[in-house]
Amino acid sequence: MPGKIFDDDFIRELKLLPAFVSRFRGSKREGLRVSKDRGGRVEFKDFRSFSEGDDFRSIDWNVYARTEQLFVKEFTKDERLPVYILVDNSRSMDFGGPSKAVLARRAACMFAYMALAAKGEVSVALFDGGTVRDFPPVTGPERIYEVMRFLENTPVREETDIARAVTAFLDKTKGRGVVLLVSDFLDERDFCGALARLRERFKDLTLVFVSEKLPEDLRGAFQLFDSETGEAMDAVVTEADASRYLVLEGALVKKLHDFAVTHKTSFIAASNTDPPIGIVKAYLTGQG
Repeated sequence: MPGKIFDDDFIRELKLLPAFVSRFRGSKREGLRVSKDRGGRVEFKDFRSFSEGDDFRSIDWNVYARTEQLFVKEFTKDERLPVYILVDNSRSMDFGGPSKAVLARRAACMFAYMALAAKGEVSVALFDGGTVRDFPPVTGPERIYEVMRFLENTPVREETDIARAVTAFLDKTKGRGVVLLVSDFLDERDFCGALARLRERFKDLTLVFVSEKLPEDLRGAFQLFDSETGEAMDAVVTEADASRYLVLEGALVKKLHDFAVTHKTSFIAASNTDPPIGIVKAYLTGQG
């Protein structure tokens, strides 16, 4: 994984993110926040006709002076729940050009900045073989540079063990919040049970699947390296091999999609060559 993930072009795009998000004003996911709950900021919602049992203190007398009808104001409480962004840090993410790890960290940075700009609290964590490396919760958009340094300076390592990592996250995290989990999900172990427990605890869960787009000329003799173990082997990639890879990838996508449908979880699929802003748009529009 290259050392420079967040270059000047990315930072310029990041600074334009609030304007981009404003185009989706009214989306329930705008600013990564959940409304109509306890705590948070009280906001005016609408007027309605006064009815028996209403508090007279809620009557808007200015409206009465204009209409000679009694109306009361209704309010909602806007609660910004903590946002947890979990990013796969295993070696399998370090493949592709740009690598899957680069796209995952750029997307994570954009999600973090969205939440921070909305005055939310953000926690970012990198996970691999059961280990979860947390960056302490932050608030305020100016803290995004600390998040960027954490994401950029932590190298990929170890094998993927999604179930162990999710279990470790659940053990150390209390309360509610919004969770985004970004991974290539290349884990031969069963992880759906752990994801189900994650969904049960956090009612707002989004799975972001990042795949590697195969180059058109990936045919012929190659030396292949196991992304998790580092072992090398000589191989010849045929058209049939490439087709089988696509079939296996399609099966993984179907597995994740079926989980999302069953557990009413959002699911977004992207390849390493996609722009991170596309993942953000899919999140805001509910296309995932």
